[in-house]
Amino acid sequence: MELLRPVSATLISMEPTADRNPRRRLFVTCPGPAAVETPVRVTRISVHGCMIADLEGLPSASAQTWLKFPGKEPMRILAEPAPRGGLTCSFTQSLYPAEIETLVAHGTHEVRRSERPRPRCTLL
Repeated sequence: MELLRPVSATLISMEPTADRNPRRRLFVTCPGPAAVETPVRVTRISVHGCMIADLEGLPSASAQTWLKFPGKEPMRILAEPAPRGGLTCSFTQSLYPAEIETLVAHGTHEVRRSERPRPRCTLL
């Protein structure tokens, strides 16, 4: 899906010599000193991968890479250089179509709760 408005994300890359077996949970709070975080713009996305445009410092071919969208956990990607300085990414686990719709939706959709209290059932 070609996006009219790029989606901002963070590309996290880490050389394999920095830590042999990085745990995924560490990236939820802090990627660690060996990881390099780069803000990126995603211009095309599908359930299997995405396209990152205008990336200055491409990660090396041996680096482990993750992509973090706002409000989501970092997901593991396989990245290859693309023409014009971009990056073609393949997700290791495919996204659901509903996740893509949430990422590309314009604005935030806040669920509003009703002001009236709900009736409760109690058993006597």
